[in-house]
Amino acid sequence: MDKFLKEISGEFVRHRYFYLVILSLALLMILTLPASKRGADGKEYLRWTHSILYDQDLHLLNNLEAVGGGYKLTPTGYTFERVNIGVPVMWLPFYGAASVFLSES
Repeated sequence: MDKFLKEISGEFVRHRYFYLVILSLALLMILTLPASKRGADGKEYLRWTHSILYDQDLHLLNNLEAVGGGYKLTPTGYTFERVNIGVPVMWLPFYGAASVFLSES
C-alpha cells in the first residue's frame, strides 16, 4: 500500500499543472450550473452584468427596462434572481470591452 501511495503522489507531482488546469476548468463549470430546474438564459445573466458595469450596484430594478423580463421582489426590496452571480462576473470584462468598442464605432 505504501508503494502505491508513493507512485500516486509521484504521478501527481510530475503532472501537477495538468491536474490544476482540470481542477480550474471544473470550478468554472460549477459556476455555470443553473440555479433552478428551468435554468437561466442570457437575459438574466445580462441583468447582473449590466447592473455591475453601469450602475456599480446589484439593485436590478433599474436594469429591467434595459434588458427586459419579469421579476419578483424579495422582502428586502431587491429583485429575486434565479441565476448565480459567478457567470456575470466572469463575462464582465468582455461586456465592458464590447461596450467601449461599440461606443467608439
